Amino acid sequence: MSDARASILAGVRAALAVPTERGVHADVERLPPDARAALPPVPADPSEWPAIFTQRMEALRGRCYRVVDEEEAAGVIARMAHEEGWNAVYLQDEPTVAAVSADLRARRVSAGAPAREMADCDAGITTCRALVAQTGSILVTAADGGRAGTVLAPHHVVVARESQLVPDLPDAWQVASAGRPVPSFVSLVTGPSRTADIERTLVLGAHGPIRLTVLILP
Repeated sequence: MSDARASILAGVRAALAVPTERGVHADVERLPPDARAALPPVPADPSEWPAIFTQRMEALRGRCYRVVDEEEAAGVIARMAHEEGWNAVYLQDEPTVAAVSADLRARRVSAGAPAREMADCDAGITTCRALVAQTGSILVTAADGGRAGTVLAPHHVVVARESQLVPDLPDAWQVASAGRPVPSFVSLVTGPSRTADIERTLVLGAHGPIRLTVLILP
């Protein structure tokens, strides 16, 4: 073993020898008083948030449908499955199961499946913690499909409720940090995965889903 490798491993062992407490202990409930100063304003009227969220999400090449119930949601999802030829889907437990047809449930891959099966899914259907009107973003955590359910499949479908809409990012963080400890995975999904690193050419699906769809139920 080289001296450099031995030194690195010794440092890792020394760090691991120090006990740590589980959970997050930072004062996550407190935000700077000017946290909203640099952010786009959002109307105070909650009835305006769905339209703002839809407009900003679709500007980022996502799709948003407002559906009346689980039956209509299942119809939208079934149509997407047919058009895109889904063979396997990651399907989170309730409430997403109720929004999916029996035919599609037969092709379900659950969270306990091997990683290879998860990676081979054509779509990941999950819930979320919140929808952020200000940026058209979706707040997801470990309880909402986790990393695999929200990242691996080329099409991420989110089933949400209108009551989950929040006006801005500070409010979204309040939702994420409401429990103790804070979830091990917290992410803001803002449109399909994208990059413009090479010659400033926008490429979708570079590091995650190439398509993103949100279904909002009452």
